[in-house]
Amino acid sequence: MRRPFLLPTVLGVSGIILAEQSAIPWQYWLWASVILLLVGWGPTRWQAVWLSTACLTLGGLAHQLAQTSFSPADLRELTARTARLGTIRGRIAETPALRLTERRGELAAHSSVLVDVSAWQPQRGLWVPATGSILLTFRAPLPLAAFRGRELEAFGTFKAPAGPEAPGLFDYATFLRRQNVHRLLLVEKTNELQLLPTSSRPPWSERFLPWAHTVLARGVPDDESARLLRAMTLGWKTPLTGEVDDVFMRAGTMHVFAISGLHIALLTGMLVQLFRAGRLDRRWAGVIAVPLTWAYVAATGWQPSAVRSAVMASVVVGGWMLRRPGDLLNSLAGAAALLLILEPGQLFQSGFQLSFGAVGGLALLVPPLENRLLGWCEMDPLIPAELRPKWQQRFGSVLRFLALDFSVGLAALLVSLPMTVHHFNLVSPVSLLANLIVVPLSSLALAATVTSLAIAPFSSGLAELFNASGWLWMSWMTALSRWFAAWPGGWWSVAAPGWYWWCGWYAALAGWVRWESRHRTLPGPIFSSRWLNRGFGGAVTLWAVAAGICWGSYRRTPRLFIFRSEPGLVLETVDATTLIDGGRTGTGRRIVGPFLRAQGHNQLDSHWVTQGVQRFCGLGPELLLDLPPHEVFVPASAHSRQPLLRRYLSALENSHIAVHPLAAGQRMGPWTVLSPDSENGLAKAVKAADQALVLVGEISGVKVLWLGGASPAVLRTLLRQPERLRADLVVAAAVSGIEPLPEEILKAVGPKLAVVMTAPFPAAAQLSSAARERLHHSDYRVLLTDESGGVAVEFAVGEMRWKTYGPEGPLNPKPAPNSEGHELELDGVLNIETDPGDRR
Repeated sequence: MRRPFLLPTVLGVSGIILAEQSAIPWQYWLWASVILLLVGWGPTRWQAVWLSTACLTLGGLAHQLAQTSFSPADLRELTARTARLGTIRGRIAETPALRLTERRGELAAHSSVLVDVSAWQPQRGLWVPATGSILLTFRAPLPLAAFRGRELEAFGTFKAPAGPEAPGLFDYATFLRRQNVHRLLLVEKTNELQLLPTSSRPPWSERFLPWAHTVLARGVPDDESARLLRAMTLGWKTPLTGEVDDVFMRAGTMHVFAISGLHIALLTGMLVQLFRAGRLDRRWAGVIAVPLTWAYVAATGWQPSAVRSAVMASVVVGGWMLRRPGDLLNSLAGAAALLLILEPGQLFQSGFQLSFGAVGGLALLVPPLENRLLGWCEMDPLIPAELRPKWQQRFGSVLRFLALDFSVGLAALLVSLPMTVHHFNLVSPVSLLANLIVVPLSSLALAATVTSLAIAPFSSGLAELFNASGWLWMSWMTALSRWFAAWPGGWWSVAAPGWYWWCGWYAALAGWVRWESRHRTLPGPIFSSRWLNRGFGGAVTLWAVAAGICWGSYRRTPRLFIFRSEPGLVLETVDATTLIDGGRTGTGRRIVGPFLRAQGHNQLDSHWVTQGVQRFCGLGPELLLDLPPHEVFVPASAHSRQPLLRRYLSALENSHIAVHPLAAGQRMGPWTVLSPDSENGLAKAVKAADQALVLVGEISGVKVLWLGGASPAVLRTLLRQPERLRADLVVAAAVSGIEPLPEEILKAVGPKLAVVMTAPFPAAAQLSSAARERLHHSDYRVLLTDESGGVAVEFAVGEMRWKTYGPEGPLNPKPAPNSEGHELELDGVLNIETDPGDRR
């Protein structure tokens, strides 16, 4: 077999995916694997088929075993799914990570560290043995003595990891579950975390990082470029704040800051070439280079991306040093199989997919792309150099380098595009040009810093010289990335399509590679069966038709989403996308902006600001920079008395964004304004809640009422004409001192579903106990977002389907009791004609 690892690895990966998507217990996977292996090893003509199928079941078995708890002392069994106080004792499993986040305009530090638990003590209880891993989070930097392997005790709140706040956002709970981490421990105070006495010293890798930071900081200013240089070399994530992440993500150059294949390949290549230049035999060169590569991985904290890349490099160098025939796809499959045997959950990590997918794509796509580019330049390899035109003789080597560099970048873009869209909702064509310049600069910067670390013990002055060189390359990298990210049309957000898009995209690439291999001399085509050549065109055509139909139906469905922790609503129709309010300033970068990007929006059609207070319109100035709306709607005459809203409107003066003050009776799109009304005596009120916009709209035959944070005075005036309030869905926000959805309002509205936006923080968003109890026992179906999570609604003609996105996962699979013991309804379908307006 030419590629003995390729087919078993592909089948094993398929088994892991099937196990993740299905609920088949591990016992069934075990019995299927045993039966298939026994049959496959027997004297049968279908032996290869049975053994190949066994690889699929073994992949599923490995994944289910990694996700199953077998010990009664497992931390998942000892702690409840709800928040609970307790103390853990355990050993630090990895180097603590420090990240910076922006809160209220200031950078706040928080630490996280993975702990292998050995004992657990519930509040006012006894110590009991425990097993499992827990992620400890701390709102400050951890002590310097908290190194990997150190034992600690920590008191805090146990929580299940939160799911996504909205559809399309990062699912932190699933991400941790696939790493076999099912609990978080939130430590609030410094004295609640204690390091246990120990006589052992930190491991050498933990001592290396502080020394390396000190060395690389010599002779260069303490600015962004210097910190990013250390981030790239040492895997230091602290400087990568949200703003920096956005710039490099949009330019497509974020990969240079992960210790990944680029770093490891460069380092391993430098070592091998250095030893070969010293006339070492290739075996000795590989024997020395591979351990040094792993030493670098250990010194930088055993980061997953570095481990993956080191495994790939070790397999490739091992084959080279043993003089085995080189086959990159086979080596890649062997490295992937080794990693997935140890940790099957890595398959679903974006780093694993991008690393192996990009390298596999380079192996398949670079040769045909390079040949095609050279063919366009008419650089026939069979023509002797002296017989070529003068321009080819002078610039031939430059053109070959550019053709190879461009084909590598294009191949990486084509292969990683579906994965980038799926994980980051981003298409960045500008990355093709940006990486042509940034990747060589990053190689120079990395070579300079590694050389600085190597010679620092012998010459401090020479190390500073290399630091200055690396700082210069990094400064250029940062400036160029910002420049490329600012290109008009250089990047845009897209909604992640379904799996059928993946299949069609990769089938088209595979077919093109096959076609090129039949017409040009390429090394080893991966496909050789006739049916693929004959049915390829038809398959791609069917895929394009099916994908277009699915995409068209998705875009024609009106959808509405109500946020969980902030007052805000997004309405998507065929014609426009509307944002009502949106919450405070920091919410835009954390929730609203990513949610809109995940839905494929690069600009809003309209932004409605219902009242000028921080909790409702604080997002405004931030929205102008990231997703500028075409139009802004505000309450009439309110901006003159509300400073925050006035600042937002002043920022719009020099833009092309139209501002429309609205009063009762005006209609914009599907919405009709019910308040503020100049005749009710509240138009000149000082309080923002007395001037709040109240809206009613009709979407696919379903009436939606937005009350927001309207004051009791506004609600009383609306009750004078209760027929205007009739609606199938009503949305209100909890505001300090104001009781949302009084009983008389609920009776006047008669909703099929009512949603109250409330949160435990800040205090103005909290709901009083009396109001909570009243709404729980109401005759109407009421959801409180701090219990149910965000609410997504899809509208059909006379019907609405709703789901909740709560803290326990993207969609809770079954009803769960809320804080008062009442059962929550977490999804449903409501028919406007037949369903009653209450729950009786």
